Amino acid sequence: MLLNNTENNHVNNILNVFYRVNETLNFGNKTERKAVDWLINKYGFEKAIQVCEYAISLRETPYAPVILSPYDFKIKFAKLKTYQQRQKATPPPKKKLYYWGMEVREKGNKLYCIPNDGGAWMEFTGNKKDLKTDPCG
Repeated sequence: MLLNNTENNHVNNILNVFYRVNETLNFGNKTERKAVDWLINKYGFEKAIQVCEYAISLRETPYAPVILSPYDFKIKFAKLKTYQQRQKATPPPKKKLYYWGMEVREKGNKLYCIPNDGGAWMEFTGNKKDLKTDPCG
């Protein structure tokens, strides 16, 4: 596997992306370098950099595959793709709303304030622009 200078620089640039999160990465490891070749052939250099950045950005995200090397990327590619598809399919959770520190919930097209002491719910009849997403706001 004899590479010209440009190809070798591309391989090293992608290895550097992973080196930021995995300082034990061996740039001379043939398995890692072959995995980088696979990435470049699959995506092209610019896109390969982007998908590697995306993969390492997820390393602390719950349920996401942990990818710390090009070889990890190659063997966990299907898991990464599935994770990404699930993230797109799952709507983001609704933010809770608050009014004067009390949580506000919707029930039957009406909004209700829930007192912090657990008392009876009170119908919210104010202006929706007064609702906050921070209980202290």
